[in-house]
Amino acid sequence: MEAVRSDVTPLARRPQVELLALVFSGGGEEELRKKLEETIWHMRRGIIPYCSRKTGS
Repeated sequence: MEAVRSDVTPLARRPQVELLALVFSGGGEEELRKKLEETIWHMRRGIIPYCSRKTGS
């Protein structure tokens, strides 16, 4: 699981942790799908605060 690795970015870690929390709290397939779609929506619009759009140095 990427969420426990120290070399994984918060962008990779946070959605995994949130989805796992839903799974272990009894969230259904529809809840998981909605959360994932919401995360992707935010990523595509660049409005996730922990997502950097910087490229190169």
